[in-house]
This record gives sequence, C-alpha cells and structure tokens, in this order.
Amino acid sequence: MSISRPKRMLLSFIFLLSFTLSSCGSISLGDIFPTLNTDSSDEVMVDVTFFVQIPLNTPEGEIIYLSTLDEVTGLGVNATAHPMEPALGDANLDQGLIYKATITVPQHTIIKYRYTRQNQYAVIEHTQDDEQVRYRMAKADNQLEIRDVVSKWSDTSYYWSEPGRISGIISDSRTGEPVPGMLVIGGGVQAFTTASGSYMLPGLPPGVHNLVVYAPDGTYQEIQQGAEVASQANTEANLAITPREYVDVTFLVSVPIGTPENSVRLVGNLYQLGNTFGNLPGGMNTIPSRMPHLTFAGDNHYGIILSLPVGAEIRYKYTLGDGFWNAEHAEDGSFSMRRFIVPEYPIQNTDEVFTWKSGTKDSITFDLWTPENTPVGEKVYIQFNPYGWTTPLPMTEVAPNHWVFILFSPFDILSDLTYRYCREGECGIADDAATSGIYPEGRAVSPSAEPQYIADTVEDWAWLESTSFAANAPLPAITPRGENFITGIELMTASKPADSVQMSAAIPNIAGLNSSWVILTPTWTFTHQNPPVIEPNPNQDPLWIDLSTMTRIALTEGLHVAIHPQPHFPDDPPDWWMNAPLDFSWWNSWFDQYHAFAIHFAETAQIQGADMLILGGDWLTPALPGGKLKNGDPSGVPADSGLRWVEIMNDVNARFSGTIAWTMSLPSTSSIPDHFEHVDQVHLNWNPRLAITTDTTLEELVNIANLSLDGEVNTFWSTWLKTDDKLLVLRVLYPSVSGWNPDCSSDSDGPCYPISTFTTPAPIVAEYETGFSEQALAYQVYLSTAPNKSWISGIISQGYYAPAVLHDKSISIHGKPAESLLQEWYFKLK
Repeated sequence: MSISRPKRMLLSFIFLLSFTLSSCGSISLGDIFPTLNTDSSDEVMVDVTFFVQIPLNTPEGEIIYLSTLDEVTGLGVNATAHPMEPALGDANLDQGLIYKATITVPQHTIIKYRYTRQNQYAVIEHTQDDEQVRYRMAKADNQLEIRDVVSKWSDTSYYWSEPGRISGIISDSRTGEPVPGMLVIGGGVQAFTTASGSYMLPGLPPGVHNLVVYAPDGTYQEIQQGAEVASQANTEANLAITPREYVDVTFLVSVPIGTPENSVRLVGNLYQLGNTFGNLPGGMNTIPSRMPHLTFAGDNHYGIILSLPVGAEIRYKYTLGDGFWNAEHAEDGSFSMRRFIVPEYPIQNTDEVFTWKSGTKDSITFDLWTPENTPVGEKVYIQFNPYGWTTPLPMTEVAPNHWVFILFSPFDILSDLTYRYCREGECGIADDAATSGIYPEGRAVSPSAEPQYIADTVEDWAWLESTSFAANAPLPAITPRGENFITGIELMTASKPADSVQMSAAIPNIAGLNSSWVILTPTWTFTHQNPPVIEPNPNQDPLWIDLSTMTRIALTEGLHVAIHPQPHFPDDPPDWWMNAPLDFSWWNSWFDQYHAFAIHFAETAQIQGADMLILGGDWLTPALPGGKLKNGDPSGVPADSGLRWVEIMNDVNARFSGTIAWTMSLPSTSSIPDHFEHVDQVHLNWNPRLAITTDTTLEELVNIANLSLDGEVNTFWSTWLKTDDKLLVLRVLYPSVSGWNPDCSSDSDGPCYPISTFTTPAPIVAEYETGFSEQALAYQVYLSTAPNKSWISGIISQGYYAPAVLHDKSISIHGKPAESLLQEWYFKLK
C-alpha cells in the first residue's frame, strides 16, 4: 500500500497550511479536518493481569519481571520492568511457580512484552530451541487476564515435558482467501504466514498460550485467543481475520527553533512507519529509509498526510534520526511516545516537539566534506557506536559533497562514543576508507555541556576508484535477437532489512540498462540444522511486503519479473551439508522443508504477478538423485528422491501458471532427472574458464568461449533440452579481480578461490588486485559469443549489488565498466 496520498493531495495540504500560518484570517485546519484529542486523561484505561508459569529449574531468590517493550525506540534500549509476585493460590509446585503482575494501559493497546529475571544481570527468557524471545503480544480491548509459560531462561536448560506446537491457516474473513505475511505470536515464538496463509509455532511447552495474529502494516484487525498445547501434540488454530479500511490522517507538528531543515521524519510501530519487525544492530528495530519524511510548511512547522488503517493502534514519534538517535524527548528527558487509534474519518494530529535533547549535554554538529568521486545521487550516512555499531543515519546534503548531521540525543544515557561515515547506509561495506570494515575503531567524540562543531573530511571511500574508468572498446557488429531473447540482471541477495528498500530504489536503474528481465532473489534462512528448518527470518530475509513492493515497481518499469528464491546458510553451504546428520529421518524433514519453501514462492509468484519462477541451484546438489558432498562422498539422499522431486515440481506447477525455470551447472552425468519434464527452461551457470591475464587477447578468449559453447554446452542442450523444446538461458558472472584462476584442480598453480568467494559485496581476497577491465573483457566475450548461437535463448548477469556503487572484487557489475558494456549490448540485442 502507499504510505501517502497522491502528490496533488499533499501539495494541497501544504498550500492550505502555508496560507493558514501566514494569514490573519479565521481559517484553520481544525475547520477542515477534525482534530484528534490526544489528552491521555480522556482515555479509557483497562487492567491487564499477567500470569506466568516458570520452570522448576529457575534459580531461587531472584525477582521475576514482566518487561514491556518499545519497538519504536528499540526493543533492546527502552524496556520497562514490572516486578511480579508469586500467585500462590494458582501454584502447582510440581509444575513450577506461577507469578503475576497487573498493569494499567489505554484501551485497545497492543502490549509487546517478555519475561526476565534479575541477578547480577537481566536474564531474558528463551524458547525451547534456545532462541531469545523477541516479544510476546497481547491486545487489551477490555480488562484481561493473560496466561503464559516460560520455556527456559538463557542460563538454564529446557525442563518441561516434550514440547508441542500450534499450527494453522490465517484467512480473510470476507473472501476466505489465505493471508500471507501476517505475524503470528504464541508462547514467545514468532512466525510469518506463508503465501498459503499457513504458520507453525513449534517448541511450545505444555500449557495455555496467548495466540495473536498481527498485520505488520495494520491492514487486518488483530485477533487474539488462548491456545492449549499438549506434549508432543499439534494444536490446530485456523483463524479468520478482518481487513481494515484506510483513512487519511494529517500530521502537523511544531518543532523547536534550530531544528535542521528538511530533516524531520515520523517513526512508528507499523511497517510503513519504519518498523522492520527484525532485530537490527544495537537493539534497534526501525530504519530511516522507510520512515515518512515530513514537508516543511514554514514557521517551524512540518506536515504530511498518511493513509492509515482504521482501528489500528499507531505508536509514533518525530525524529531527526531514528527511534533512538535524535528522537523527540519529553520535558523530563524521557523518550516521547505518542499513541492514537485511527478513527473511521479523516483527522488531523496537531503535535509539538518539546525538545530533541535529553540531559544536560549539548549538540554535536558533524560537518563533512566528501571526495569529488562520491557517486551523484548517493546519500552519505553517519553511524554511531555507543556500545556497538547501531543503525546508520542519513546526513543532510547542504551542497555538492558537503554533508551535515547534528546529534542532539540521547546524551543522558550515553558518554563517549565513536562514529564513522559510509555511503547509502552500507556501513561495513561502502565505508570511509579510514574507518572501513565490520569492526573498526571509528572516530571518537565525547558529548559535553557546550555545543561542539566537528569538521571532518572523507579523503577516500573504500571500494570506490578515485579516477574515471577508460571507455570500453567499440562493440562489434551485433545481430539483434528480438524481444523473445531474454536479457536479464539478477540481484545479489539481501542480508539486512534496509537492502530491500535499496533494491526497490535500484530497479529503475536496472530498467535503464536495457535489461528486459529483473531476477529478484528473496531468501529464507536455515535457522536449524537438526532437524533442518528453513523459514523467513526478518533480520535478513525480505518480508512479504518487501518482495511485493519490488515486484510492483519492476512491473511498473516495464520489466519482466522472475523470482529466484535462495537460502541463507549459517556457514558455507558445502560445509553445512557435510555437518548434517543425513540419515533417513533427517532427509524426510529436509524434503518437507524444501517442499514448503518451493510452494511458498510458487504461490508468491502467482499472487504477486511474476512472470517466471526459478528453482534449483548448485546448493541443491546433495539432495538430487545420486547426490554427492563436496568431498565426493555420497550424500545418502533417499533412493526415492527422484519421485520426491517430481512431486515437488508437480505441486509447483499446480500453483504457478507462469514460466518455470531450473538453474544448474553443467551436469557430470548424462542421466536426465525425471522432474525436468515439469520445467520450461534451464538456466545454465556458464563458466568457460576464462583465465584472463595481461597477455590474453580478446580473440583467444572468444575461441575458448566458442569451444565451450560448441562443445559441452551444445552437448548439454542437444541431449537434455532439444527434444522437449526447452529453452536454454545462460547465467554469467566474473569477479572484478586481476589474474583470477577459475581452475581449482589440485594441479593448478597459484592461489585458487572458487567463484562463491566473490558472490558477496566487498570480499576480502588479498591475493588478488581489483581487475575491472578483466571483468569487462569477460562480459565482452560472453556477449560476443553466446547470442550468436540460435539455440541459446537468453543471457543473465548474476550478482548485481543494488544498494551502492562498489568498485570491489565481487561479481557485481554495478558502477563498473562491465555495466555500461552490458547496457550497450542489451540495447543492440533487442
């Protein structure tokens, strides 16, 4: 959904606001929109009593707390601890003590909370599989009792009977259709519904758990009910949720004198207000790139109109940074938080920021000059480290290559800190060269009672050349292949929530490269190995809304969209397979998990309007018939694995009506797997082993490529695909290094790094220098040969790093000579 109304509506609002503020007439916005009364004294308050059963192995003599959380400021930085007391009348000493606490909150409040206990440190409850409880949830529509069970603490073992689980399907109460992307919470476990509306909450101790379904963008009404879980049993909870209508809400805020111009944002608890529903570094949860940016309306006033869901609880504040840094503060120095329930009619919220400061220390102005080669259109961010690196914050560009950020707060809880600069928020990758890397010392600063002015200069950016690249050589005569020839660019997978925002912003640039296709690479994460579990992890995997936004933008730009889902592994995939049990029971679980993964993305592609779904990949090699591990040993994949793959592809075809492609490298066997009959295209990872040196000529490399095409590639096409009229598309890549040796055989000379070394941004490979001309030369070879073969139906460039220009050693062509070369070729191939 759109955060704000069309531009003309916002302009009308600003016109009216400016007129009101500059005239002596009697017109006011209160005459146009009803003004919301935010006086908390008028709110209906309700009591909520929490009962929690703690395990018997809980250390004695420690206070148990109900910890209510603030996801806007940060789950890790602004919790409120409510001491609990034993509920002796409810205790069953054989099962564990029960504690209780009552809090009073405004009616319809969404409470995010978890349980802690206090010894020398705060000890946070964990789930049965030893994950920290992010938060539980309760909705206080009326006086309420909530009953919970703590699975375990971070410093104790699981003590209950064998756990059970809750599972079900969430559907739309009006249409009956499944609802994807909903957050389901129970027993401290969280899950997002799949494209089929299904969810599962495993590892729950026996007992009654509060089950809540919550829409991250508020599109649906919350639903809450108790769910009783028995040991080693599944509790089925199929729930129907009601969609909400939307209404325009006007936010008008007066800010303190001296507020930096055009820096005011609104941050809140919904997705469209900056919430990621993931855990960011430093205990934060919101990102500035998704926060609504308010428009200056004169006389220290800012405003915006947002379309918000009727009945949703909105918690928000104004900020010059995020929910923690530079957020507004109350008169007593505490973090401010505003709250209202969206009514059924348009309203105006008229607010006033008391101060951006906290404590007795004054502001610090960071005045930064960046080098001339800073890419036009890229933003510069500043990142602070008070106890660990936190979410980067955008600076304000006051002139070309001149950036300013004024830090106001929260100095009441901070002392010394360090900081660094980076491009596009990609700290740790696109850094100031003086403070580059994942854990640099940074520049130091100490807040004081007097204002400070710090003048800094970035002399060089890491992974950004200071001089322009030489022009590419003229292209040879090119025979167009027509519109049916696939020209595509595949995005590098995301690794943090902000990447999805930047990927969406980069899609118009990809369209400008004359690519006819964009290949989106959403991920799920292998969160457990035994048993194997692959699921969406909001800390690094795109949410449903993220992927939907990217798809919509790409289609609007006139691009064809392919969805190529991929896994995040906790370590190198071949090592992950080597360390897995790989027994029959494990394989059964693995195939169940992959089946759910494939079906989810098939249904996602269908619902979101994608043109193609791409499955497969070399990471699946151990799971295919005759699968081998990296050391050559058999993987132990079940003998009926071929039938299992046929079943998976049958189910994929039943759910997705578009083109289905399978990606792979050249096979080591001539045996065609049975599931290939359910595939429309094969996307082959083509690596003709171009060992490019300073002495290698284009002609020599073209000969190598043609030998590969006319030999191994043509043999593959003619034996595996030709008879069934399946299309062959080549996937190409090459690292930006000089002297790369693609031959990793035992008798090869020199350093050898597999291509996977270069598939993430800014890889550190000291043995190689950057080689941008080598990468461009490789692309010249690919594009001068493959399109000339009539039996090849397309070419896709892999690993496009969207967030920022990087002149690194990776396979990404973004900002490198190979990018402009590809742009020319793709134009002439049409």
